[in-house]
Amino acid sequence: MAVAAAPEIQRSSKAERSRGAAALGLGLCTMLTRTSRRKSKMARHEAAGGVVANRLEQIATTNPFLERFLQNNVSVMDQYLAMEAGRAGDFEEGVGKKVTNRLKRNMKQGHVLNRSFSHFVEGADTHMIVTLNTDIGMIVGYGADEAVQTSRELAVAQALGRLEMFHQLSEVSEALSKAKEAGHEHCEQVEETFEAFSDSIDKSSCRMKIIQPFGTTYKSMLQCNLKGMLIQGRSADCETKEEAIAAAGEDFVRKLRSSLGVNADADFAPAAWAESLKAQASQEDLDLTWFGSEEDQEILRDLLCKAEDRKAMEKALESARARQGKRLRMLESMNDEPDEELGMPSGKQVARRVYEVTPLEEEEWRRDEVKGKLPAEKIRKDISEALELHQCVIVSGGTGSGKSTQIPQYILDDFREWKAEGEVPELELKLEVGGTVEVSYAEEIKPEGEEGEEGEEGAEEKQEEEKAEEEGEEEEEREKVYGPPEWYTCEILEVNEDGTQIGVKYHEGEDEEWEVDVAERVRPAPPYWMRQKPSILVTQPRRLAATALAERVSYERFAEPGGEIGYAVRGDSVRANCDTGTITYCTTGVLLKRLISNPMLIGLNVVILDEVHDRGLMTDFALILLKGVMEKRNDLRVVLMSATLDVTTFVNYLPGAKVVEVPSGTRFPVEEIHLEDEFFESINQSKRLLAQEAENRKQEGLDREGKEHDFALASEEEVRQKVASLLEADEDISALWTSHSEKFYSGRAPDDVDADDLRFFLTKMGDAGKEDDEEEASDQISLEMLKAQVTEMTSYSDVLQVAWKAFSEGKDEFTNKDYLDFLEQQNFTPFQGGRASWEMIESVPWWGAENPRNNMRPILDVAEATICSVYSELLEVQEDDEVGVGSILVFLPGWAEISELANRLEAQTNEHAEKLWVVKVHSSVDKEEQKQAFEPADEGKVKVVLSTTIAESSVTINDARIVIDTGLIREATYDAQQRLSAMDTVWACQSNAVQRKGRAGRVRSGKVYRLYSRELFKALPWRPAPEMQRCNLAGTCLQTISLGRDPRVFLAMAPDPPQVQAMEAAMAELTAIDAIEDGAPPLMTPLGSMISRFPLQPMYGRALVLGTLFDIPETTAALILLGDRGVFSASIERANDVLEKKKSFCTYSDGLASLRAFMEFEKIYRERGWATAERWCEHFMVNYYRCVQLSKQKYQLLLDVQRSGILDAAELEGMDPNQWFAENMENWGEEGEEGEEGEEGEGGEEGEGEEASEEVEVSEEVVESFQESSGGMFEAGEDAQVSDEEWIAEVHKDNEEVPNEALLIGIFTSADPQNLAKLSGSNTSEMLATSAGQAAMASRSVNARETVEAPSWWHYCDQRMITGRSQISAVSQLQPWQVAVFGGLRAREEEDFQLDGWINLKSTPELTGLVKAVRKEVMDAITWLAIAAYSDKIATGMVARSKGLFGLLGQIFMKEEVDQENLDFLKSWKVHELAEDEEIIECPGEERQEVFDVLRTKQKNALKVMLQELSLDMTGTKWTLVDRLCTHWFPPPELDVEAFEGGVGDTVDAVCPDDDVWYPGVIESIKEPDPEDPDGPQMFVVKWDDPDGGPEFHDVVCTRISPRDPNAEEEEEEQGEEEEAE
Repeated sequence: MAVAAAPEIQRSSKAERSRGAAALGLGLCTMLTRTSRRKSKMARHEAAGGVVANRLEQIATTNPFLERFLQNNVSVMDQYLAMEAGRAGDFEEGVGKKVTNRLKRNMKQGHVLNRSFSHFVEGADTHMIVTLNTDIGMIVGYGADEAVQTSRELAVAQALGRLEMFHQLSEVSEALSKAKEAGHEHCEQVEETFEAFSDSIDKSSCRMKIIQPFGTTYKSMLQCNLKGMLIQGRSADCETKEEAIAAAGEDFVRKLRSSLGVNADADFAPAAWAESLKAQASQEDLDLTWFGSEEDQEILRDLLCKAEDRKAMEKALESARARQGKRLRMLESMNDEPDEELGMPSGKQVARRVYEVTPLEEEEWRRDEVKGKLPAEKIRKDISEALELHQCVIVSGGTGSGKSTQIPQYILDDFREWKAEGEVPELELKLEVGGTVEVSYAEEIKPEGEEGEEGEEGAEEKQEEEKAEEEGEEEEEREKVYGPPEWYTCEILEVNEDGTQIGVKYHEGEDEEWEVDVAERVRPAPPYWMRQKPSILVTQPRRLAATALAERVSYERFAEPGGEIGYAVRGDSVRANCDTGTITYCTTGVLLKRLISNPMLIGLNVVILDEVHDRGLMTDFALILLKGVMEKRNDLRVVLMSATLDVTTFVNYLPGAKVVEVPSGTRFPVEEIHLEDEFFESINQSKRLLAQEAENRKQEGLDREGKEHDFALASEEEVRQKVASLLEADEDISALWTSHSEKFYSGRAPDDVDADDLRFFLTKMGDAGKEDDEEEASDQISLEMLKAQVTEMTSYSDVLQVAWKAFSEGKDEFTNKDYLDFLEQQNFTPFQGGRASWEMIESVPWWGAENPRNNMRPILDVAEATICSVYSELLEVQEDDEVGVGSILVFLPGWAEISELANRLEAQTNEHAEKLWVVKVHSSVDKEEQKQAFEPADEGKVKVVLSTTIAESSVTINDARIVIDTGLIREATYDAQQRLSAMDTVWACQSNAVQRKGRAGRVRSGKVYRLYSRELFKALPWRPAPEMQRCNLAGTCLQTISLGRDPRVFLAMAPDPPQVQAMEAAMAELTAIDAIEDGAPPLMTPLGSMISRFPLQPMYGRALVLGTLFDIPETTAALILLGDRGVFSASIERANDVLEKKKSFCTYSDGLASLRAFMEFEKIYRERGWATAERWCEHFMVNYYRCVQLSKQKYQLLLDVQRSGILDAAELEGMDPNQWFAENMENWGEEGEEGEEGEEGEGGEEGEGEEASEEVEVSEEVVESFQESSGGMFEAGEDAQVSDEEWIAEVHKDNEEVPNEALLIGIFTSADPQNLAKLSGSNTSEMLATSAGQAAMASRSVNARETVEAPSWWHYCDQRMITGRSQISAVSQLQPWQVAVFGGLRAREEEDFQLDGWINLKSTPELTGLVKAVRKEVMDAITWLAIAAYSDKIATGMVARSKGLFGLLGQIFMKEEVDQENLDFLKSWKVHELAEDEEIIECPGEERQEVFDVLRTKQKNALKVMLQELSLDMTGTKWTLVDRLCTHWFPPPELDVEAFEGGVGDTVDAVCPDDDVWYPGVIESIKEPDPEDPDGPQMFVVKWDDPDGGPEFHDVVCTRISPRDPNAEEEEEEQGEEEEAE
């Protein structure tokens, strides 16, 4: 039975009229440029009396949902314009109430996600358009009547008639049968499929939906859930209903094949597929027979399984978790609000950013070659004017317009001051140590020459005439000597008892002054934000872009990074430091790290998000956070910059944002040449590419006629007309404007307000009625969304499964309220993300993705042939041409393709190689080599730049004249059900192609060669799929919870929220690893608090903590960073050679092969230098640049671990790769004249630094090797190559294992604990069983095609479909104990021990109990370590036990002898019990300086939490808090001791009166007694030797002098010598 559905609607309420009006204003867009075909169709409509048609087309420009829907193609618009209105006579009476009820009922069920109304008045009739959004497309209804409400109901009724829903499997089968009877025979295959999978189908999930967008064509969707896999088949637009049903069924079967790993060309065999699905769900046994020797097992039982000890430790852990939870809640509440001492503006206080455009002729600090030369210069004033009062500005402009380089400079240079307006609190003078005040200071006037004296005399006479009688001669005399006072900001160092005088330190210059008169010279300082100069942070999506832009802007300002301009990327940063303001370029990840550690972004006042059109996960996440910060900080300015014109998403998301457009577009014409054009006819493989592409378009439903997109905002005139018509037509809207204008614009009329403020008003109307109907808001959470959330949650939790079973008992159907009641009962928040976005964008898969290695070859063939065919055009350049030859820019999907094409172009067999200069632009390439992309080629050569998407907008190649666009990109995807991440090759979207084209027209007319057809281009989506909808959200959810927010609410506020399946999978993962306690809201655990600071996915962060506990942090960090990429070459052509080299390192683990190679690389790099390391890399086909990058990333990651408090700083000594290079350069330079210049500046520049250690001793062999390798690495002849082989063989002969490799593999397994596979046979070419079904081992693994003992267990990093079947890669063979201890995300231990629902442990009860105890010990130890980072005394003691126990476990598992001393310690260890007055927070070091170094790395709020637990004062600056804690743990020694009775010349320790600190000194003389107090204490003159200023003498009382041991100095010297020797 068909059920119609529609969105909810209310009758003519004020709230709804506001929302309906908002639909006219939200996302105002101009319509697309019409083609000649469109114009002719429009003419026909007008000829037919199409006044209504014209008005309908205008309506579309104001309805964002309808606008975007109609942009699919021309034919849809034609249907729209031809649509006729429903009129009252066409429907039965009583339509109104029935329509309203159906809308409300079906909105609850979620069949329609959004609705929007638009209308216009023509004559006596109101014409109403309703657009209903469903999950398969938009439905449009059109009604007309004299009454507005009736026209609305008619439109909805028409739309309702265009939607059908089938909920039962029987109804779906009946629809398929009718389609088959209509001649669509392949529906029989769908019926056979349902019959074969009858046991696996969740019948309640079977759905079919059919829509008629305009009442003419049909679209259909068929979906079913098979064993947890949601399969959806969709149709394109079809002429008949039966055709649409058949097309959806055909697509359903195709999607089912793909999900099961069945090749598209394989025979249709649903019965076999069903059996395969059952096999995928089969159980596997893990036979555990060894877990250490019997003696070892007995030791472990004694330590882990005693009930009394376990009970005491569990009780201690419960108390510690409660303490830590209290600390974390306190920290969250502190972080959520700005520091009151900073006085950040909020509420009705307005922060005005005063500006003045600096004339170009006065900008001596900028180079003439850029001043006024770029399009961005035209909007310089607009930018500063917009930022004066608007908190958010959106800048839209094409690539190469100067947005990234110029706009940050304008914001910096044109700033003058901050002004507070509105409700400004009166400043109050507070005299507190650590506080801030302003102090006046007048400079002394020094006369210069006679003229100066005369001028001074004249001024003196004038002052004498004007001065008041009470001023007196003394004040007059002061004005002669000093000029007028200036006010300086100072920090208070000291306040005297009566508050009349203070000691201060000046912020400028840090000079100190004491005894400052408060009444005469001190006044309150303005709030921190008003004193702050421009502090600008500019984010870039890629590391290379951030560093390149910082260097470019520094160059433009005659500087180097480190002054006004800086950059910050992971592992490399140069801090900007300038009194007049700074610009820092950074990656988006760096901004997020700041937002998490500093939620109010104190210290920044301008944040620029560049390249927001990329829609990366971090960018969207930062947008949500920044939106919240702006609500609390009125002084914060946020600038969004986009290289495309599609800014409507951001205008809608940030109401009130000012939009500024940069005049852009290519400066010169660019010719487009597609794959079907004549140019490619002579190139082999081009026809094959066209044929493959055409087949792919047909399979993906992309063979319909499409059109290009050209987004732009509506003009100012259109906006003003729209507001005027709204105010005239609706009294409620007019009243709303009056209220809005009084609040924001001092009551001005719309004509006196700029267009962007009117857009703000139109957007605000959309929120006007939100609070009027809370019931309506809750109803809009769709039934399908709630059902999906509950289904996902119960699938991940056994506890929730039991609860749902009890809750749902006796019920057949469930309503919204049922699901909401269950979630509330279980203390969970409903996820509302689905209603926030009507459109889920999906990228178009590349046809060659299943076998990329073979299918990429023809594309590279065509790209190579194109380069070789066109480069000669560039060489034909006039001698007086200022531009020069120019370059060719090639866009490729990734590093493998870049390397492969570079090798082809540079090969000796390539006859064109001598004419081509190939430059690679990629994050894997060294920074110096990437700079070559901006340099001109040598005479007679053409530069060929090979790049990924980074060259689309982030990096500009100025001389590019020809662009070759493969049309492919790499895109991260994530399967939430199978928990698998992958980098898929997909077709780029239209905006990517437009930007790539624009790169060719900057300096001269250019060409773009697109290796795909026009038809494909038109069928591609306009913008990329937001990363938030296609990635693992575990890290994002954890960061959200660390900020004290609920991800189910917070991420629903994103411009394009994620899907509920991904959300619940992420929350279940975090709960499983004990990173959060899920609920409403979710709470952070100690472990979650720690790993949220690491730049890793949460499970990888947990593995790193585990590696620290096992005392192998360095190799654990390295293995985690290596991941599935490794360090070996990604060459497609030489894959077999690479595999042989990899096997020379390890034959049973891909991860260990890369780790051993990487560690050997670091050893060679450290001992022999970079050039020798590079030769070694060439021999073993290792990626040198990736290794260097990994070394830096590993060091940076370990620094993060050290800062978290779980790793000593001493552990990092010798790990800094920059230090290795500096030391090698220094030693090389010391050996002879060659070292003075270095390798043509390559290394000498690094070696010139004075900070390099002069005491590093390196053997002569190392120095000699380094000299030789650095001398002429590219000049070695054949003889040298032979010696290289011998040398490399000598270095590699031992192939040293990394310490504790078995433990390392186990720990790495815990990073992806669900990625386990079992091989039942003995040959690795057979299929393996995984949690996601059967899979084969990738051919590039060292384990491929090997014989092993059966059965065997394996861990893998990646699983994806290749050549029609599932393959696993980055594989390591495991021992059963590694699976038992470290494997499985979820362990069921109540009855039989089971991992992830499919791995059953088979062992003795005693051994099973021991495994459970070890797994629990591992989880508990991680928690203890996280709590110990907060200096918790109990936790610190537990960590000492855990490390001892893990050391013992390591020895047992590695089959080493047990350390008896450690064993004795563990046996005697007891849980520490606190005394009554004992502090729980312990001192984190043994010396004051050590403690100071630890505390200064903590956030101010973390210090406050520690102070509160110690019952100490929490006020003051961060450094005051640090000093207070240090003083608490290290109180100053008693100054008064027993009276000294020695004589002159005695060596003593005495208190210096200057700072009350004890110093060693000598008695210089004995003072005579004071005649007025002869019985007073004896005074001595003590002499100190001050190394900076010579000897000092002070009078010291006898009670502050102590005799010094004559041997003390000698002992100190000996101790110093010993420390130096160590």
